[in-house]
Amino acid sequence: MTQNRRQIMEEVEQQLNKGDIEFGEAIKTLRKDITGLRQQEFAKLCGVSLRTLAQIESGKGNPTIKTLNQLLRLFGMKVGITMARK
Repeated sequence: MTQNRRQIMEEVEQQLNKGDIEFGEAIKTLRKDITGLRQQEFAKLCGVSLRTLAQIESGKGNPTIKTLNQLLRLFGMKVGITMARK
């Protein structure tokens, strides 16, 4: 894994953990900054519809954990539970 890819993934993970960004924004950042793929290409690669991906990235979707994991799998990530920070 290149340093740039690792750095992007760590930044996205930290922002998610702090609540600074939502899942849709995180997935969009990973898709664009790491894969460089268009939504249509990425959706097909992950096995979700273009409409589903577009809704998630725009913050309008209500995805299942399974769908989020399909989108995150390409990056070696998955949805999990962590302790809330005060």
